[in-house]
Amino acid sequence: MRALLIEDDPLLGDGIKTALEREGYTVDWFMLGREAISAIGSETFSVIVLDLGLPDMDGMQVLQLLRQQSTLPILILTARDAMEDRIGGLDAGGMTMCSSLLICRGYSPGLRVVMRRAEWRASQILTLGALSIDEARHAVSWRGKDVKLGRREYALLLELARHPDRVLSRPRLENLLYGWGEEVESNAVEVHIHHLRKKLEKHLIINVRGIGYRLDSQSAMISIRRYLLRTLAIALVLAGGVAFTAAYLITDHELEEILDTQLSLHSRIVAGQLDPNATIDDYARLASHLGLPEYPAQLYRDGIAVPVNSPESSPKLYHEEELTLVLGFWNSDGSPRLLGGKWNDAGPFPASLEEGFRWESYDGHRWRVFSMFDITTDTWISMGLRGSFHDEVVERITWNNLLPMLFLLPLLLWLMSRIIRRGIVPIQALYSQVQGRSARDLSEIDNPVPQELNGLRQSLNDFIARLKETLERERRFTADAAHELRTPLAALRIHLDNAQAGGEQSLQKVYIGAERLQRVVEQLLILARLDQVATTSSATIDLYPIIAELVAELWPLAEERDQHLRLTGLTRLEVRADEIEVGILFRNLLDNALRYTSEGGQVEVELALWEGLPQLTVRDTGPGLPEALLDKVTERFRRFWPGHHRQPIGFIDCLGVSPAPTSHSYPHQP
Repeated sequence: MRALLIEDDPLLGDGIKTALEREGYTVDWFMLGREAISAIGSETFSVIVLDLGLPDMDGMQVLQLLRQQSTLPILILTARDAMEDRIGGLDAGGMTMCSSLLICRGYSPGLRVVMRRAEWRASQILTLGALSIDEARHAVSWRGKDVKLGRREYALLLELARHPDRVLSRPRLENLLYGWGEEVESNAVEVHIHHLRKKLEKHLIINVRGIGYRLDSQSAMISIRRYLLRTLAIALVLAGGVAFTAAYLITDHELEEILDTQLSLHSRIVAGQLDPNATIDDYARLASHLGLPEYPAQLYRDGIAVPVNSPESSPKLYHEEELTLVLGFWNSDGSPRLLGGKWNDAGPFPASLEEGFRWESYDGHRWRVFSMFDITTDTWISMGLRGSFHDEVVERITWNNLLPMLFLLPLLLWLMSRIIRRGIVPIQALYSQVQGRSARDLSEIDNPVPQELNGLRQSLNDFIARLKETLERERRFTADAAHELRTPLAALRIHLDNAQAGGEQSLQKVYIGAERLQRVVEQLLILARLDQVATTSSATIDLYPIIAELVAELWPLAEERDQHLRLTGLTRLEVRADEIEVGILFRNLLDNALRYTSEGGQVEVELALWEGLPQLTVRDTGPGLPEALLDKVTERFRRFWPGHHRQPIGFIDCLGVSPAPTSHSYPHQP
């Protein structure tokens, strides 16, 4: 946003320029009025700050010239306290006046008001699809997330958003971002555009080569297909993550139970094979069979390790996983008797204090251990499985279940894309049918649509029907209005011609014709106003003051014709209706009654209740209407000639009154 500052004092102008820049404006500062007037014709500004005390021209004259060329908000800076000076400045086109000192200190409410007005709908939020710009707070959000922008980035985005799908030239954008005294680099606009694309959307701002840039409104809009595809992809990933976690936890639990069962079962088998009379040599022989390459079993006597004779053949490792399973024996006092190879690396493995399962940390590894006490041999037996084996099996099973899903994910996304694209074909077909219509085609949309679009199609058809009805009413009104005006205008012209030919009586007829024409025009204007009202605002109103005011208004017409007009009945009668429409209806009734009642006749308006419902009756001593024509009296532009009068009775539609229609009698025979 650019501000035009016109101030001749260097010190004061610099302070005001700083204050405006603090508010986010790019300031062009001129010290002479003539220079500012030239600039306003060639540049685009958002607000003008004008000092009335200029050296080359009077400030009021500059203000008048600026107002002739521009409708921008103008803030007047002045030290003049006289009321006539301030009023004169406002009359000349200024928006408000304030002190220059307050501007520099940022305390002026007038400055804030002008700035808000200069920001074009500053109190509103500019929304373009997923892009939302709050101009009052200088805040930008994209797809519901706040985006931090620099001052020039914000000004550039705001200018593009104010003109969506319109190409803005590069010089115009440079003038928006930089003042006359500022140096502009050759790629300054490109740099800001790059930052905006990075923070928002790559394809949001389109580069029209050799011309400028435009904001693509379609990219700002949320694509249904893209939204569904992205949402389903995220849902699939989340579902996969939940499935992976659930599979891992379930596998971990189930495998732990299986392995625990194996540990307990094998421990019971070993306990059943122990000889109560076994000697140290028997345990030495057992140790030779439990040993593994590089991890021999260790025999203990009185808690001290003793050497074990090497077997005739070196121990074999049948499977790598054998290193994760270990067996150990302890005396009843907890001292080790025989321990497998892995349970000797960091000293004897801790003895068990109670029977059952436990997790034990040893030599940097976690072990799942089952312990039991054999009373027959007075021996603690423990069998353990290293936790890394358990974890590896769990991960392997989980990944084996997940990998097929990962390989199928791209295929699923492709299938979803095809399904979504096929699913929105009816929307595109509906769009094509509406888009391809001519302005004269108001027929219903008959394109087959899915059930989900039936409501939209019905709403469009209802709108087309209302539009068709409105246009038809406008055409009918135009035709009827032309017909109604043609007759009195023709009669008026005939009487004018007769008057020019010397017929003095024709002048009186010209006057009567002019009155008739005036009445027709007034009724046409009333009818046009009623047609423009889409909905009526019903409220509980009292008919008596409305009728009394109408009677007083039409009293001179009755006096002119020596007629007796009176209002009788209730002095309070409430109905629920629109006050303006009710007034138009009743005025038409009274006006017709007075016009069709002969001189010296009577017109009576009575307010009453009939079976608990409000009723208004208009009685007159006029010629009345035949019974066959009573149903036609409310039609527009319907003409009747009861008796010798040849004036139309009226053409305002009857208006419904809730809770029950207000009753009235048509002009009838006394």
